[in-house]
Amino acid sequence: MTTLNLASEYWQGMLLMGMAPIILPSLLANTMVKLSQPYKIYDLSPRNNQWLEELASLPRYLAGHGLGIYLPLVAGIGHLTTNASLLEHFWSFLVVFCWNEIQYFFTHYAYHKVKWLWWIHKTHHRVVISTGYSAWLSSFAETFIFAMLLTSGYLLLSNAIFLSWQGFVVNYLFYFFMNVNSHNNVETVSPNLRKRLGWFASNTITTHALHHARSDANFGLLLPLLDQLFRTRSLDREQVYQAVIQGRSLKTLSQRLRSTD
Repeated sequence: MTTLNLASEYWQGMLLMGMAPIILPSLLANTMVKLSQPYKIYDLSPRNNQWLEELASLPRYLAGHGLGIYLPLVAGIGHLTTNASLLEHFWSFLVVFCWNEIQYFFTHYAYHKVKWLWWIHKTHHRVVISTGYSAWLSSFAETFIFAMLLTSGYLLLSNAIFLSWQGFVVNYLFYFFMNVNSHNNVETVSPNLRKRLGWFASNTITTHALHHARSDANFGLLLPLLDQLFRTRSLDREQVYQAVIQGRSLKTLSQRLRSTD
């Protein structure tokens, strides 16, 4: 299937992609919160009417993602297929997952460290204590750049290796779900789950909550690898996680726990 045809199919699927950030991730993420008996990370409240600003930013959020995906498809810079085996779809999911981890870390790091790029990201950091809707509060530029880099990189890789359209879509839906879940200000990753997943679950909801409160560390998405390599993880992340799951929420934004790192 040609890339242009994929672009046409993309528009036919925009209803699904448009509703996904509203219905699927919100219902699943917030259901997970209720069922998992979570612990509050910061014992603080969001600012007044924050949720209204977050909801109002949803059209901008969707427009940025939609245009950022569509333009690389129209440009015809790759060759994706919809005819693939389950194993090939899974392979494609892993490829785009890894690429997303890379592009997200370096753009996120740049937004914080390069002064003239901060304007792109500062809208999202109006959120200090997050809610289930905080993932949507981003500038159009940030969501567009995210979607364009993710899609363009995946399409360019498809010129060298076999990749499917479905693997990309499933990864995007997974990203929407995790993005909503990571902004709930409650820890949903239990010690048992963390023990089973090991290193892959060392970044928990607490990790991103610390990023919003402090804005000086934890720039990665789901995996801890790049933050470990570049030494940009919060030194007391483990101590905070342990305190939270013991019911001892942080009381102030400036509170830090003694680290053993």
